[in-house]
Amino acid sequence: MRTAHSLLLLLPLVCAPALTSCAHTTEAEKVEFQNTNLDAHLDGARATLEEARATLDAYLDDAEATVVTDALGADLDAGFKLLNELVGEVERATEAGEASALSALSGRVIVLLATAGDLLGRAEALGN
Repeated sequence: MRTAHSLLLLLPLVCAPALTSCAHTTEAEKVEFQNTNLDAHLDGARATLEEARATLDAYLDDAEATVVTDALGADLDAGFKLLNELVGEVERATEAGEASALSALSGRVIVLLATAGDLLGRAEALGN
């Protein structure tokens, strides 16, 4: 069910380029629309990564670290690093008013959002 929900959340990112290519839409409107969508998805990725980190930390309160938990921790660190990089790129593209640059970032945001969900699944599976 989580996968279906995640896919529904991605729909605006996939449809955004087609919707924003309308002849009646100004460049500023395109930038605002894409920025709003990307910000929402980055916020979702952040929340998912934070939940995965909290789940891992709670697991480690009761168990010893293993190669698996160390790898998950490293993957979460990489996820947060990518998140921060993407936030910076979205901010720069928004300030520059570059709708095409924002559109180009949507694929990376989709991958980050999906990866965050996978990391949360791995963290939740630790106790099983």
